[in-house]
This record gives sequence, C-alpha cells and structure tokens, in this order.
Amino acid sequence: MNDFPARLRFAQVQVKYPGGHELGFDFTVEPGEFFGVLGASGSGKTTAIKIAAGLIRSRIAARAQVGLPLDATHDGSFLIDDVDASSWEPACRQIGLISQHSNLYPHLTVRQNLEIVATGGLSTRVLQKLAA
Repeated sequence: MNDFPARLRFAQVQVKYPGGHELGFDFTVEPGEFFGVLGASGSGKTTAIKIAAGLIRSRIAARAQVGLPLDATHDGSFLIDDVDASSWEPACRQIGLISQHSNLYPHLTVRQNLEIVATGGLSTRVLQKLAA
C-alpha cells in the first residue's frame, strides 16, 4: 500500500440499507485534491466516508464475515490507488472518521476512554474509579 495521498475511487457503488433505502455513486478523488461533498440528508455523504473507512463493507466481504451485524452493505468497488480495497480491514486503509457526535464518555479522562477501546470494555481500574 502506498503512503497517502492516494487516489480514492468509488466505482459504481450501490448501497442498500435494511428497509429498502438505496443510493449509488461513482466518483474519484485524486491525490492532493481537496474534495467536498454537499447534499441533502440521506444523499450518501456519510455513507461514502464510511465505505472509505471500511465501516460499511462490500456485500462480498460481508458474506465472508458471518455473524457480524451490518447496518448496510454495498456492491461496486472502493479502490485505493487502483487496488480494490473493498475487503480490506479498516485499519489497513489508513482512513479515519470522526463523527460530529462524540462517542466518548465525558466524565472519563482521555486515558480512560482509550482504555475502554483498547480492552473492549471498562477496565477494572476505571470501574473502581467510577464506583468511588
């Protein structure tokens, strides 16, 4: 995998959500290009970012991971420098996503919030501190 900046390509992506909502897009972001996405609610802005970050998996990759809950899957390809990254794990993509809604516990320190992520839950030390 090359270092960023890289060429990002959404090739004939079709997203299907439970309940029937569908959307599609096809575009490329060239290396070094600043790219903005504007659109109405539900038009696919966040969905495109989630696909790039690996948070919405391709239908093929989703089939290979039986038992994982999925909000949506997509057909088509997401490519990084013309290599299909649709089945890559999120960490391999080197693309991050920060939500406008905080997923942190405001009453915990940064370290405690990181411990939750690193351990998959509240550590004994954090639980003891919360109980005090």
